[in-house]
Amino acid sequence: MCYMFCNLHVHDAKGSLLDSILRVEDIAKFAKDNNQSAIAITNHGYMSSYVDFVKACNQQGVKPIIGNEVYEVDDMTWKSDTKDNIQPRYHLVLLCRTQEGFHNLLNITSVSCTDGLYKKPRIDIDYIKSHNMGKGIICLTACQAGRVSRYLEKDKEKETKDFIKKLQDTFDYVYCEIQSHNTESQKKCNKLIYDFSQKYNLPYVITTDAHMLNNDYLKSHEIFVRIGEDRDVGEVYTDCCLQTEDYVHSILDDSLSKEIVNIGIKETENIANLIENIDIGLDKGNIMPKIEIKGNFKTHLDYLRHLVFSTFDEKFGKMSKEEQDIRRRRLENELDVLEYVDYIDYFIMLYMLAKEARKRKIPLGYSRGSGANCLCLFMLNVTQIDSVRWDLDFSRFANKGRKSLADYDWDISKRRRKEMVEISEELFGKENVAPICTFNTLSTKVAIRDVGKVLNETDTSPYYQQIPYTLRDEVAKMIPTIKTLNDLGEAEEKETLLKDVLSGNDKLAKIYEQFPLWFKYVMDVEGLPKSMGRHAAGTLITPKAITTYCPLCYDKEKNIMIQLEMHNAMDDLGLVKMDYLGLETLDIIDDALKLANLTWEQVDINHLNLDDKEVFKKVYSSGNTVGIFQMESAEAKKMCIDAKVDNVNDIIVVNAANRPGTKNNFPIYCENKLHPDSVQVLHEDLRKIFNKTHYILLYQEQALQLFRHAGFPESEVDNARRCIDEHSLITMKDGSKKEIKDINIGDTVVCLDKNQKNITYSKVLNVFDNGIQMTYKLVTKNGNEIIATKDHKFLTQYGWKKLINLYKFDKLYNIDKKDEVDYILPYEKRHVYDLEIEEHHNYVANNLIVHNCIGKKQKDKMKTLEIQFKDGLRAKGWNEEQLNEIWDLMLKQAEYSFNAGHATAYGLLSYLTAYLKTHYTIEFMTALLTSKSDKIEKISAVINDCKRLGIKVSPPNINKSKDVFTVNKDNNEILFGLLAVKGLGESIVYKIIDNRPYKNMNDFIEKVGDKTAIITLIKAGAIPTKDKMKSLQKYASRIFNNRPYTPVTTLPSPYSKLLQYNLDVDNYRLDKRKVDKERLLNDYNIVKEKQYNEALQEKYKKHMTEFKNKYATDEYLWEFETLSMFLTNDPLKEAYEFTDIDWDLVKNREKTVLFCVIVDVKRKKDKNGNLFAYLDLYTPFGIIEATIWSRQLKEYSDLIQKTKCIAVKGRKDDNHLFVEAVKPYLEWLKEKKKGNDIFAEQL
Repeated sequence: MCYMFCNLHVHDAKGSLLDSILRVEDIAKFAKDNNQSAIAITNHGYMSSYVDFVKACNQQGVKPIIGNEVYEVDDMTWKSDTKDNIQPRYHLVLLCRTQEGFHNLLNITSVSCTDGLYKKPRIDIDYIKSHNMGKGIICLTACQAGRVSRYLEKDKEKETKDFIKKLQDTFDYVYCEIQSHNTESQKKCNKLIYDFSQKYNLPYVITTDAHMLNNDYLKSHEIFVRIGEDRDVGEVYTDCCLQTEDYVHSILDDSLSKEIVNIGIKETENIANLIENIDIGLDKGNIMPKIEIKGNFKTHLDYLRHLVFSTFDEKFGKMSKEEQDIRRRRLENELDVLEYVDYIDYFIMLYMLAKEARKRKIPLGYSRGSGANCLCLFMLNVTQIDSVRWDLDFSRFANKGRKSLADYDWDISKRRRKEMVEISEELFGKENVAPICTFNTLSTKVAIRDVGKVLNETDTSPYYQQIPYTLRDEVAKMIPTIKTLNDLGEAEEKETLLKDVLSGNDKLAKIYEQFPLWFKYVMDVEGLPKSMGRHAAGTLITPKAITTYCPLCYDKEKNIMIQLEMHNAMDDLGLVKMDYLGLETLDIIDDALKLANLTWEQVDINHLNLDDKEVFKKVYSSGNTVGIFQMESAEAKKMCIDAKVDNVNDIIVVNAANRPGTKNNFPIYCENKLHPDSVQVLHEDLRKIFNKTHYILLYQEQALQLFRHAGFPESEVDNARRCIDEHSLITMKDGSKKEIKDINIGDTVVCLDKNQKNITYSKVLNVFDNGIQMTYKLVTKNGNEIIATKDHKFLTQYGWKKLINLYKFDKLYNIDKKDEVDYILPYEKRHVYDLEIEEHHNYVANNLIVHNCIGKKQKDKMKTLEIQFKDGLRAKGWNEEQLNEIWDLMLKQAEYSFNAGHATAYGLLSYLTAYLKTHYTIEFMTALLTSKSDKIEKISAVINDCKRLGIKVSPPNINKSKDVFTVNKDNNEILFGLLAVKGLGESIVYKIIDNRPYKNMNDFIEKVGDKTAIITLIKAGAIPTKDKMKSLQKYASRIFNNRPYTPVTTLPSPYSKLLQYNLDVDNYRLDKRKVDKERLLNDYNIVKEKQYNEALQEKYKKHMTEFKNKYATDEYLWEFETLSMFLTNDPLKEAYEFTDIDWDLVKNREKTVLFCVIVDVKRKKDKNGNLFAYLDLYTPFGIIEATIWSRQLKEYSDLIQKTKCIAVKGRKDDNHLFVEAVKPYLEWLKEKKKGNDIFAEQL
């Protein structure tokens, strides 16, 4: 009889980090392909992947079984292992049988990963039983690391029986677990388990403990474990793969019997049938926290309306009635939309959080993202941006045409970010709040290097000593990175997978032919998760305890976080997230205000003079932007100068335009601004719509205005923009034998009926033009080619997959035959199109079943959207030439348009920093120094800017300095903070502060006593002295153990030993038998003391020499060593009296000479195995990065060391220096004073 086998013990790569190479898609597909009705996921202690696993199974029509292979111990509170007393840890498989069992398993997992965490997540059965957590759970006794296997191997039958009884009293069902592995140890273990189960009439089940797809991946898995955990696996993972019933029989029938195996297989099917369909909460919509409202309000909307209008008079009471009416109408419109999109409770949450944060005086940013576009958020004091004043379009934030999850990102004090999480816990319950986790993956470049290294260094490898570092590095560098833009227009990079580029690179293909296994192993493991971390900002807030929805764990600092990634928590489970992003600028402003005795209210951006000419003159137009938010980069500085920034709108534009996707149009902005009389606009209507950006289309909101101007209904405005600007994940396109440019609404196209699994036909409901996008060429084994965006979806054996996530050999669904991915290459920017298909939402393009955003070579006009847009403008007097030109411009806006709300908020915050720098200069610069004190590359620029501003930055002082930089306004001086001194930790700094005052150096030494601190502070100039070297020598002498000679009380025996001290005992005889021992002993001590003092003097000399060599050389560099800068004696200053070199004025590829201190040296190997180095050079122009190639590094190796002061000749290339020659700085200076230039010939 044949039974259907179900794999009940399976690990995937995310849940069992560095131990499995299985992906959940592979697991679900395996079950589907082998007609297995169900399959389980049972990771080691964690449940990080159960959501993706359930989704993958649902796509394949396979029943998902959610489980966990927990680590169980006798006492999970025990956390005191010693060398001789280690508490054993055992494996145990738990499977959710019911909905209650699912929630119990979430709790078991959470407890084991938090309270029970000690080396591994641990739980004890007593805890599960006492908390009634075993209900609804099926228990399997696990692998050879399980307690049953280990007990039976040690002939502990009674203990095994007692343990089974304990499990039976705890869980719904208990099964002994036999594993299908062809190893001698497993065969022996299986026999013991089977015999035990029969003796005590226990059911048994067969599992595989799968960590890979099949045994073909055994070597890949072995290498993955080795590079991830640096451990050898031996035969431990033999047959630890997904198996069919036939495979199980082939392994186990000989050692057990076919009948015994059949029963074990049958039980897997029985267990699958016992398990109910578990609802994990997919697609339930927003799950909002419970909000209790105070007062007599009928609905939450009434309460929100009350909150919104309660600040109306305060904010707008002094405005004209017309301005007030505009805002009242805007607020009512926003509230109507917010109710429609179900944001009411979310906004009340934002109000509660902002209110408590401001109560605690936690600095908050003005806004982030499109939140600034919402006037209601301004009324609630969540943002500080009056969106009407700044003409920001609310529909960019929310509109009735686009329902999505509520999501607002907070900019908050970086220093006090944790308090926002605490506030969330206080408001909504600690058990209802937790940060989100993230996963780092094994990058392709790292995989190439690490896998190649293992193969090269393993003597049993077929490539032993054949893949040197140079080859590994060369291959890794062939993997390209793809540059994309995020929602804020900022550049992001994504590494391409080897699978995606192999066939498109001839050189790679040749290396592949030589080392196919190397490449195979890399492609098997690249992109796999390798570590779990905590999301930098995302925090979950739920109506019930977090463990109702997902499990918890600790991060590396023992902080609670959930085990799910953001997309699982938000998109799949609908849980509400807050992003608390720490922004250092807010701390700088806060510190500056405190130093200036100001409050945030006194510099409220809504009342601050935004037309302060001094601010624009002294900071922006002059390019003096050190410390200015968003304007510190060389590019931003240049843009400020080029635009001759003289108003706030310029700042906002620079902020928006200084992005990879937007900066190309900035020169036009400058030209139009500076020469307004020569500006020509396409149509007079644009003077009003584009006037703030001097007639360039920069913001997404401008596109919205133009659609609105063309007569689009409000509910369609943002969707119209999005058809051009974004990829829709729900619309479809067609590509039968008729080109997409010719498709019309109402056309009938070929598509796949996924329910009936056959080809059918549907009508085109809509045609969209998504504008110009970056595309990729996908080539299949059958020769099909298609051009698509990276997010375009193809139907694969795993279901729908984005192009960017396709791998070589992935199966593609073809209209008439099977096909698979051959290779994918970055292509070029092309027009991309969307179709919406009735009912089935897919179609056929170039014989492949596709979904969303297909690119075509020929540009076409959008059917419905373009016609509606042009008709609207035509009615306003636009001619055909103007219509065509503006439409082309609108298409291009997808490439570069930016969020005006975000740019406005950040631009205004930038203005506040500039305002403080202009009017509270010393306070702002002091706060800036405190914030940058641990960043040498930043602090040097701040110090130089202080010098430019005439502010003296003084070295620290043991009696005056605080922990941070402080202001001495009378002397226009900033005093160095002790925490900024290198080598001083917090404990010693506060000890110094607590023990003040110090009368002198000796008093300080007595009270503090820390050798490192004393030496450091002498060098830093913190201990008052006229001569640092003498003070250091004095301290060196003080710590020398100058213990005086201690006279001996006895003479050596025999007396003959005294001869070596030139003491003859006969000279001390009183008679033949009696010696004057007292006199002899006295003379003996005189000689001994003299020798002792001579030796002590030698030791002292040696001590002082060693001390000097270790601590007291290169006195001119002491200040730099301790403070990371030169304050009182810059050795480089004299050099620039002999030259007029200005790094900023040196042209690209021009040779120059710099005088610098080496801050950092990073040595690397080139492709030939030769050493070269990257250098960070401290110069009067800030930190300059340099490269010194192998020949020069070898020649000047003695000079290329940290803290070396050098003169360097080289070539400037994109603000980077390529070193050609190096000389000791003092040698160069000495020759220069003589009139010689030792670099002259080389230059």
